[in-house]
Amino acid sequence: MENTSQYLPLWLITADIHAQDGLDFNELVETPQDGDRYIGAWANILVEAADIEVALAVLNAGLAEKGFALKRIGRIENFDFLMDDEEVKPDMVYQAEWLLSSEYVLLICDPVYPYSED
Repeated sequence: MENTSQYLPLWLITADIHAQDGLDFNELVETPQDGDRYIGAWANILVEAADIEVALAVLNAGLAEKGFALKRIGRIENFDFLMDDEEVKPDMVYQAEWLLSSEYVLLICDPVYPYSED
């Protein structure tokens, strides 16, 4: 039986992102005004794509369009399976529904978790 869930084309990617060469990460994101200089962030990113290969291509292209580069992926999961397992917080469902109702195919979800050099 084919799954026809509205969330099936969504992928939740937990990724470590940083600014592309020549760009300042702090100018690309809203960060606390605490004086810290951030070099990257862990982010949950929703991608609408038919399969995981397309999701990865959309991820890289979407990040590049925003001035970011992918450092590494911590996890990638199909959003529908997460919903089935009831592992999704309501704010993430809201963001997923927003993405599906929009013309966009990528959403960097709130919040992001910036880090600085130690």
